[in-house]
Amino acid sequence: MQNLERLKQIIICPKCKTSIKNKEIKCSKCSKIYLSKNKLYFLKINTTFKVSDWFDKIKSMVKKYPVLYKFIIRFISPVSSNPNSKVKKWLRLFKKNSIIVDVGSGTNRFRKDIINLDAFDYDNVDIVADATNLPFKDKSLDGIINIAVLEHVENPQKFIKEFYRVLKNNGRFFVLVPFLQGYHASPYDYFRWTKQGLKHLFKDFNKVKVIVADGPTSALLWIFQEWFAITFSFRNKYLYRTLLLCVMLVTFPIKFLDILIRKHPEASNITSAFYVVGEK
Repeated sequence: MQNLERLKQIIICPKCKTSIKNKEIKCSKCSKIYLSKNKLYFLKINTTFKVSDWFDKIKSMVKKYPVLYKFIIRFISPVSSNPNSKVKKWLRLFKKNSIIVDVGSGTNRFRKDIINLDAFDYDNVDIVADATNLPFKDKSLDGIINIAVLEHVENPQKFIKEFYRVLKNNGRFFVLVPFLQGYHASPYDYFRWTKQGLKHLFKDFNKVKVIVADGPTSALLWIFQEWFAITFSFRNKYLYRTLLLCVMLVTFPIKFLDILIRKHPEASNITSAFYVVGEK
């Protein structure tokens, strides 16, 4: 892991909060060793998080092939936004050698110098950890990226407090969260937020902006696809699953209408998702 030397300056033991700077990433207080196979493991694998429904099982299998997964999310899924391009533009705000962590990175990697953290041990993940108990010192990060994760967190307020704790003063964040979207376990799905709800959630930060990401068409399409599969599967769950996959393949081009309407002044009323950016 090329980011290991930089990480040694900011890593702490999430259990006892002791700084860790030694070669093997061993806590001097509780003697826990976190470095294994060139990764940092602060969370036991396959014990806390389990795949919870049939669609999530499909996603978990496809995630083993990151290029295919990115293609499906970009084109076949009902969401129209492309957060990668937005994040890359946002990253231009940072100076060279800034410490930026993608919390809940999944199979994606924006840049080699960005630290990937996730609860799942994907190939491109640098740190396996619980995002509500981040293994970083207070005020140690320049930036945090968090794409489509917050709805899957059981305690989002605690999650956001951790962001605040680890960000430096004037540190920035980029978050993508849903508003009008169907249920999608990964491995669980808890919350949705309005524009005002997001402003309240991030009230401790400065210069907070809530921006339409996936527009009204994405919201409508997601609901229509589910409605169609539920209505015409006649209570048969296997037919429902087949119909849902088929209708997604047939109707996905409709979502690109959002390119035309997501900037409408009232689009936030029924948008599928929001970007949230701000500073500490």
